[in-house]
Amino acid sequence: MNEQAEENKQLEQELRTVWKKAANTRKATSPRRIEALLYRSRAELSLRDLLTFFIYLGKAFFNLLLATLHILFIASKPAEKRRSKSHD
Repeated sequence: MNEQAEENKQLEQELRTVWKKAANTRKATSPRRIEALLYRSRAELSLRDLLTFFIYLGKAFFNLLLATLHILFIASKPAEKRRSKSHD
């Protein structure tokens, strides 16, 4: 019984040592892992913001193009053709 208790204590001590080393390793690498996660998150946010900006820029350009075409082709036609059709 004593031998088994000794073995259990020895195993317990070894496990504690292994867990402490593992915990120290995690603590040492955690700032690097956190920085890597933050860097990826920042990159994703920047990419998302850039995509949103280009979408708004594209919409603005499309609206400007439509307004220009409207002025050139629809608003510049003489109103007489429209009036003469309504009098008939």
